[in-house]
Amino acid sequence: LGKTIQAIAFLAAVFAKEGHSTLNENHVEKRDPALIICPTSVIHNWESEFSKWSNFSVSIYHGANRNLIYDKLEANEVEILITSFDTYRIHGSSLLDINWNIVIIDEAHRLKNEKSKLYKACLEIKTLRRYGLTGTAMQNKIMELFNLFDWVAPGSLGTREHFREFYDEPLKHGQRSTAPDRFVQIANKRKQHLVAVLQKYLLRRTKE
Repeated sequence: LGKTIQAIAFLAAVFAKEGHSTLNENHVEKRDPALIICPTSVIHNWESEFSKWSNFSVSIYHGANRNLIYDKLEANEVEILITSFDTYRIHGSSLLDINWNIVIIDEAHRLKNEKSKLYKACLEIKTLRRYGLTGTAMQNKIMELFNLFDWVAPGSLGTREHFREFYDEPLKHGQRSTAPDRFVQIANKRKQHLVAVLQKYLLRRTKE
């Protein structure tokens, strides 16, 4: 199963959905809505999969209908809100007063640059549950990994300065072709340590 359907199944469990009904519908506890931020190109794919696999009330916060959708949010008529990176970067401030049950960012490697407007906008999101979906958690630099995990689980890898000093610098020194054995050994130990720490926050979807 793809990550989209797995994410929908996860949300269905959190919202106590089963098939095309809600468990114990007479005693449904009101839950805050979930927010999904994804590339514009897959917004309608998410919407289509939700309609195929679940019975959530889904709204798309994108384009000219944003104000109407915000009114629906205010009236507690939205369980899942889907928006794009660009829309959230530009208009996300309109949603800052909403407490989200869960936030899922699809193609989460887009959060690799801590200086980008998108990253800063996503840091402002009010939620205790943050999830990122990505096939490439790190693309170029190890600090990108820090940025992604520090958004998902703030403080999980320590401060930026600690991460740079404890992981980034030793790994860079140890990977040089002229690095002394001592540097290589330190780099290998730090790499193993980092992998162990990341396992607490990372769920890998393998072919098996």
